[in-house]
Amino acid sequence: MSKINQTVNGGSVFRVDKFVVPAGAREEILAKVRTTHELLRLQHGFVQDFLLEQF
Repeated sequence: MSKINQTVNGGSVFRVDKFVVPAGAREEILAKVRTTHELLRLQHGFVQDFLLEQF
């Protein structure tokens, strides 16, 4: 990460994952994402998470 990004974002680091999921697999992937978020929330330094969905 560049020093400019660190200064602008106050040193924050953002992680963005994007998936293309068939409609029939939506509930399965959401369950797996929720499980992953539960694990991430337990990590030292964790601040917050968001789950965004694009239609």
